[in-house]
This record gives sequence, C-alpha cells and structure tokens, in this order.
Amino acid sequence: FMDFSSTWVSVGPTAQLFSPINQAGDLHITNGINGGYVFGTNDNNGFKDDVSGFEISLNTGLNIQIKDNLAISLIIPVVSHQSLTLEAQEGAGSQDISNISILLNKENPIKLGLRFDF
Repeated sequence: FMDFSSTWVSVGPTAQLFSPINQAGDLHITNGINGGYVFGTNDNNGFKDDVSGFEISLNTGLNIQIKDNLAISLIIPVVSHQSLTLEAQEGAGSQDISNISILLNKENPIKLGLRFDF
C-alpha cells in the first residue's frame, strides 16, 4: 500500500555568487540561480509515468572549503518553478503540471553536495 518511488535527473547550468564570511576565506554564503531539463520516472503501485520538463530555482546556502580543490555545499531553495509532463507508460494519456514552491517542501528539498576543482 502506498508504494511510490520517483527517479529524476536534472541537467542544466548554475550560476552562484560566493561571499566569504570568515577571515580564512574557507566559509562562504552562496546565492544563485539554476535551471535545467528534467527527465525520469514515477512508479506508483506499479503504474509508471515518464517525467519530462523544465525547472528553474533561486537558492541560497553555504560552501565550506575543505582542501584547495574540494568543498562541501549546502543549497537551500528559496523559490522554484517546475513545468512537467507526466506521460503514462501504458498509453493512458499525459498530464501537464506547473508549480511554484517557496522555501522547503517535498518538491523543493535542501541539497548537499561535493564540489571539485579541476
């Protein structure tokens, strides 16, 4: 009962401004914007949908420099917009979804990441 899983991938550009907040310069507040193409699948009790669409997000967060070429980032969404199409794999039709999320909720999660310099 209530067996739901979702696997999505988002590919697109990100622009961020890093503002140091300590003397050593290894802790930054970040503010940015990112956008991307989204694709993946939803599986709801055996009924599968293909997901595709676009998203854009304004965010803030922290960047902690661990080494010269390695950092940990925490990205907190402020405002996000998604425009998605859910296409049933069994051919039962499609549904367009457009939503705006403000701050944190299930469609707008906090993201934790590693940043590498090459």
